[in-house]
Amino acid sequence: MAVLLFSVGMIQAQSPDAVELTWTASPSTEILAGYNMYRSEVSGEGYVKINDELIPMLAVSYADSNLEWNKTYYYVCRAVSTFGIESVNSNEAIWTVETPPAPEPPTALDVKKKVN
Repeated sequence: MAVLLFSVGMIQAQSPDAVELTWTASPSTEILAGYNMYRSEVSGEGYVKINDELIPMLAVSYADSNLEWNKTYYYVCRAVSTFGIESVNSNEAIWTVETPPAPEPPTALDVKKKVN
């Protein structure tokens, strides 16, 4: 079984409901086929694979979008060998999607008599 020897970090993507996950590549290049990314709403359990296709072995990032506001997401990544065997989980990376702030209200609201 391949051993996962890399860690996952994360940075905010361009929208408030999306993240870009980044990691250091697995050193097992001779047997590495790519990566699978998993997400959960509970720390340490319940991870569900979120990539439809294997993330290429040379990739070191993955974008996850359409996240819900006011929720916390927990991510792990697994290396996948050319034999289809997944590694153990990477470290867990955490992201909380905060509700964007409301705009400032308009000012100087007034009522005027309508002229016909």
